[in-house]
Amino acid sequence: MDHAGQVSIVSTLALSALSALLPPAALSFAVALLGYHAARTRRAPSSSRSSQPAATLCAVASLAIYALYTMLLGRGRAFAVTPPYQLSEVAEDAVLLMDALGIARAHVMGTSMGGMLAQTMVIQFPARFLSLASCYSDTGETTALGLPAYPLATLFRLYVKPVFLRPEPGDLEGNIAYEMDVLRFQKPGADAATWNGGEKDLRAFARGRLALQKRWDSPASRGRAFGRQMASIAWQAGDGRDTALQSCQVPAIVVHGMEDKPIPMEAGLHTARCLGGENCRKVVLVPGCGHSMDDKLARHIVDAVVENCRFADAQQEEKQQQQQQRQRGHTRSSMASRL
Repeated sequence: MDHAGQVSIVSTLALSALSALLPPAALSFAVALLGYHAARTRRAPSSSRSSQPAATLCAVASLAIYALYTMLLGRGRAFAVTPPYQLSEVAEDAVLLMDALGIARAHVMGTSMGGMLAQTMVIQFPARFLSLASCYSDTGETTALGLPAYPLATLFRLYVKPVFLRPEPGDLEGNIAYEMDVLRFQKPGADAATWNGGEKDLRAFARGRLALQKRWDSPASRGRAFGRQMASIAWQAGDGRDTALQSCQVPAIVVHGMEDKPIPMEAGLHTARCLGGENCRKVVLVPGCGHSMDDKLARHIVDAVVENCRFADAQQEEKQQQQQQRQRGHTRSSMASRL
């Protein structure tokens, strides 16, 4: 895969491994010796501490992989931190599309990375959006090295497994097994679930997903796109959207699956806290749901989003009526002064 040409994703895991093995002060000192800046953050994920044997073992293995990658393969730039694109750039593209379509204001909903983008759109262009729905997403909160504040096992799944453990494109059975593993990671009880289209066999559903991917894209292109997406999430500019979300003035809701592994439920709760009680009207936590738009989660999302949109529309209509009343009052005052 060509992930390394844009940002060394293995470097990302190596940094997360260091964060699991070293205390924050020692970690900052080690990175400073390498000539890199370690940004201070308010908190780091407790699940990434070396007190957990599995995390420590994974961290040691990750460092070994990192050494092989940099010293033997000689590919990519270790510790590269420039993402292929920023969410702010995509947010601007979305608003330009609205301009081209003649849409003055809109409700915005995003899921996963789309939720990060939806938050960014509302922050950058507050006058263009009526409401916000952030679904199984986060605020861009990072650890001391700028990595997403996720457990180490999740970082391994997102940033290393697709590079080293994904089968070759021609290995059909291997790719089906890999896709099934991804689905199990995203959704609890995946083997007993009913998937889109009524499919109840996980293997058949995974095979169908692969067929659709090959129909509209190539495995190599999809791999590069996934690498760009993950790098852009990991290496966003700034310290996340925590502070900016506090000034959000549109009605907002947060929806999150309680069994979400890629983006844990705590990230959704943190998003709600940053939005604040006045702006975050509702937090919907769905039991038994992970990081997938299954039928159970979709029903909760649709109901919550529609209710929030209606509330925002009513609020906007009330503001317009109040503005019209003020204008009529001003007109009457002006006429009376002339008389």
